[in-house]
Amino acid sequence: MLNAGRRAFNEQKFPFAADRFREFLKVAPNHKDASSARYGLGLALMEAGDAKGALESLTQAAAAESPDRPLALYHVGAMHRSAGTQALAQIFAKPNEADALRAAAAQSFGEAAKAFGAAADMLATSVKKPAADATGEFSADAEWLVRARCDRAEMLLRLGKYKEAADIAFSVLVDPAWTKSRSRPLAAYHLGHASFMLKEYVEAGRSLSGLSPFTQEFGVHARYLLGRTHHLSGELPEAGAQYKAVMSGYEDRKKAVQETLKNPAALKVDQKAALEALVNQPPPEHVVRASFYNAVLAFDEGQQGEAATQFAAFVQKNPKSSLAAEAQFRVGACMVQLKKYPEAIAALDPLKEHPQLADQALTWLARARIAGADPAKPAESEQALNAALDALRRAAQKSAELSKTDADAKARRGSILMDLADTAVLAKQFKEAVTNYELIISEKSDRAEEAMQREVTALHLGGQYAEADALAAKFEAAYPASTLLPAVLFRSAEGAYLRAVKMTGKDEQNKTLVDAVNRYKRVVRKYPEFAYINMARQGLATAHYRLGNYTEAALTFATIADADRVGDLASVPYLMADCLIRGLPPETEDALQAARLIQQAEQAAKLLEQFAAAQEKTSQAPDALLKLGHCYQRVGALMAAPAERTKMLTAAGDAYDRAMKLSDKEPVKSVALFERAKCLALLGDPNGAAGVLTQFQNAPLSETKNAPLALLRLSVLLRAQGKAAEAVAVISKCRTQHEGKLAADPARANWAAMLHYEHALAVKESGKVPEARAIFDAVARQFAGKPEGMNAQWRASQCKCEEAAAQLAVARTAASKQGAKPEELAAANKMVETQTDAIRDAAENFQVQAEQIATTASGSEAHLRMLYEAAWCYRLLADAETGAARLKAQRDAQEKAKSGTAAKQSAEPAAIPSAPSEQRTIECYRKIIAAAPDSSVAMQARCELAEMHSARDEADPAIELLTDALEKSRAGEVSSRVRLGLAAAHLARKNPVQALACVQPILALPLGPDAAEARAFAGEALVQQQLWSKALEQLLPFRDDDKLRNVTGVSDRALLRLGHAFAQSSQWDASRQSLEALLQRYPQSPWIDEARYAIGWAWQNQKNFDNAVAAFTEVTKRTAAEVAAKAQFQIGLCRIEQKRYDEAVNALLAVAYTYAYPEWTAAARCEAARAHMEMNKPKEAASQWQQVLNDHPKSPWAEVARKGLGGIK
Repeated sequence: MLNAGRRAFNEQKFPFAADRFREFLKVAPNHKDASSARYGLGLALMEAGDAKGALESLTQAAAAESPDRPLALYHVGAMHRSAGTQALAQIFAKPNEADALRAAAAQSFGEAAKAFGAAADMLATSVKKPAADATGEFSADAEWLVRARCDRAEMLLRLGKYKEAADIAFSVLVDPAWTKSRSRPLAAYHLGHASFMLKEYVEAGRSLSGLSPFTQEFGVHARYLLGRTHHLSGELPEAGAQYKAVMSGYEDRKKAVQETLKNPAALKVDQKAALEALVNQPPPEHVVRASFYNAVLAFDEGQQGEAATQFAAFVQKNPKSSLAAEAQFRVGACMVQLKKYPEAIAALDPLKEHPQLADQALTWLARARIAGADPAKPAESEQALNAALDALRRAAQKSAELSKTDADAKARRGSILMDLADTAVLAKQFKEAVTNYELIISEKSDRAEEAMQREVTALHLGGQYAEADALAAKFEAAYPASTLLPAVLFRSAEGAYLRAVKMTGKDEQNKTLVDAVNRYKRVVRKYPEFAYINMARQGLATAHYRLGNYTEAALTFATIADADRVGDLASVPYLMADCLIRGLPPETEDALQAARLIQQAEQAAKLLEQFAAAQEKTSQAPDALLKLGHCYQRVGALMAAPAERTKMLTAAGDAYDRAMKLSDKEPVKSVALFERAKCLALLGDPNGAAGVLTQFQNAPLSETKNAPLALLRLSVLLRAQGKAAEAVAVISKCRTQHEGKLAADPARANWAAMLHYEHALAVKESGKVPEARAIFDAVARQFAGKPEGMNAQWRASQCKCEEAAAQLAVARTAASKQGAKPEELAAANKMVETQTDAIRDAAENFQVQAEQIATTASGSEAHLRMLYEAAWCYRLLADAETGAARLKAQRDAQEKAKSGTAAKQSAEPAAIPSAPSEQRTIECYRKIIAAAPDSSVAMQARCELAEMHSARDEADPAIELLTDALEKSRAGEVSSRVRLGLAAAHLARKNPVQALACVQPILALPLGPDAAEARAFAGEALVQQQLWSKALEQLLPFRDDDKLRNVTGVSDRALLRLGHAFAQSSQWDASRQSLEALLQRYPQSPWIDEARYAIGWAWQNQKNFDNAVAAFTEVTKRTAAEVAAKAQFQIGLCRIEQKRYDEAVNALLAVAYTYAYPEWTAAARCEAARAHMEMNKPKEAASQWQQVLNDHPKSPWAEVARKGLGGIK
């Protein structure tokens, strides 16, 4: 009967087998094989699905001593395990009974563990361990022993006894006797699982990775555990690969099961039920978690879009999962980071009361509200901040409650409080921020160090600089090696700087600024890797700037890389440029200093261009463009090359225009217009400049603070154009409009003296010298001690001198009046004497004052001006003395010419003896140059002294003086007068190339005030080079352009040279027409005689000898100068050409007898000899040639005379 049951069991006829075992036990309950029957009955009932009956029978079998007892114990354990597993499986269907079912499962797992342990212990006593190198099959009892230990480890795992489970699994793996056991992978799996739960991830990874390729029944879960191990060890790519394999492995298994279920007849009942559960029930927890943690991986790796998609799918597929709420929370967190704030709020809002996630959900809700607010809408931003603060306060409260039972919540609390404090800082609620930072510190959070650093910042931003400083010191003492110390020290430096800015006392402010500099330096030098090192550099530079250390400030700003000059550092180029501009010297003393100024100004301009382009919409942009214009203006004023000068000044004007386009507010518009006008003036367009400045006469510009200066500059421009009367009207109106306002404004009060002084100058230049003297006297009294007052003193004296000079001119005219009565002549001469004495007294008075000033301030402006005015007084006297001497010489020459006696000297200026006053003039000029050789007055003195030398045909000393002036002139400030004077001197020396080079810079500014004279000199230089066509091009406008017809002292000479150029081009009619235009337009020109001579020369070359003689004769009637000798000579040549030899001889010998010009005398005698020979009078011819040899043996004409005499013999 027992054997029949065993045969039926082996043939899987479990009900029949059970009946046989029951029948046996009924018949023979005390039989020696009764335990074996009970064991067989238990197995049969277990296979037949009768778990209760099976457990009862197996328990009875396990209680009795028999060979089957160990396996009976094992199967008792298996039944208890099955009961526990079934209890857990019911939780899905009966969630309300979850706690009871878990408790029942735990009880079953505990019983199973005991049974598996007992079975293993009992088997261990009977199973002989095989040797490590044993061959053959592994015994069944040994396999059951290993399996029992593995299953006990599994139950301990389910009971949370991870260390015991790990020890059992490890004992299996470490014992070489069990190397061939089929259950060895199961032991590795349990060891990996237990190690994972014990957070021993290295051992877990080692055990689990050995199970690859994970084809075991437990392989999918092993993969999951390995994935978690990698994940928690920071091996994210490996973790992701395992998670994906878990999900795909589960799907593959599910598909395989579905195929298996298509043949249900081949399956046992319990096997079929298990497979159907796999297909129909939700995925196992580890598969669900694999999909969740795979999304977490994407989140952690910054793939927020992918993570959000996965978390959303997780919630949809697993709505009842314990992780569903967390998945939804993470969707919200992803949306925040994706800047999809409405979606984030929608995902997070339902979780704000969640028992476990409320604190986190509220925190991320706050972040979404803050980030989602539009900063351009202050009300919206404020509302969002307040809502965020409310959410964070609730989050902090929730975290406090959760922290009592949840370690993770306790760990999060510090971060939540930090977010709350940081948000309070954003909302400028610094007191609340400080409170929460202190709370973090008091709770000994792991973020206490960070909280103290941020508390320093909150105190600083709240204006509590002393408290911030004290806490900063406490922080440094507590955390001397902290990575946050640079930030604390930075705030300490910022606090010192801001305290200084608020101070009113200059000394105290500077002392605190120095302290700030030292604090900033500590940060910059000791912590170059500090995240906000550039902010520290900016702070250091700004402190230097406040102290007036502009060079140090600029150098510090320069350490901030170009790429970093954005955001809070965007103003660095602007500030750095401002430092460079403030460091520019007001004047340049030499070329080296000028080059440095240009380099520094160009560097500043480059920075301002960058700033203006990048920050066009900022409030600083218009001012940056004003500064840019200033830089270009300074550089342009120093440029010697006309093209570069024009380029820079044009760029400056463009910058001012751009500034006005960005802002029409004050002071931008008035400053830009004012400076724009200056640029136009420097470009040689005084009319354009005046047109701009005229706008300041009317509202709204007349109401701006710059209006007085603009109108003053307009007056100066008008005076420079010879429009003194208009200048008087402008400056008078300006004084009426603005003097009262200037007196009430301390910052502009000094401008009043400038307006008074300019008014006096305008009146003086308008010809109202007595009225001007009265204003100068008033300025000297009202503004004594100021530069304008001191200058007014010598200006008043200058006016007195000019009044005397004017009266002297009137008196001299009266004294030379033809037919005047004796008493009128006596009165005139008396007036001449009186006014001459007055001018001499003025000159001596200037010299005395100059000597007095020299004792304490030699070389000062006042000293130089006194000497200069003395020089001009003496020059007035010298001109009178020289004019008288010249008039006398000319009269003597004319008398001698009438009597037929040769003149002993010429009336040319060079031949007039130097007058005493002329020598004193020269002495004064030389004293000026010696006292202050680099001053502007010395430059003027050189020019005027050079003019005096040039007037006497002394070109070399004139060139020396003007070259010196050119070398000493500041770059960009070379006076046109210097260049013109030097050009004239070079022309006198027949150096046309050098002369042309001198005037080229002036020619580059065709609208400049000296452009006409420069053009005339250029034409003359080209004439000397015999470049006739180019000369005509330069000179023709003086004949044909109305604008160039009335340039005093220039237009007449230019027409003379034009006639000469036409003559050299054999264009005789054009030459004569140009010269006749000179006679008609300028009847008082000093070049009249030269023009008449040239007209005669034109007629002569056209063979119209009578007209030529008539023109030449007019010259001889008007002057006894060399040109008259030349004209007389040409008369003789014309008569020879007409074969009127007697007249020719008389005309030619008149040259010898009338004029004292040796070369012309020799030439005339030789030509007279030729005329004698034509009349066949060899004796008379020989007499003339011999006279040439006697009087002019070294003249070129001596050789002509020798040949002539030789021909007679």
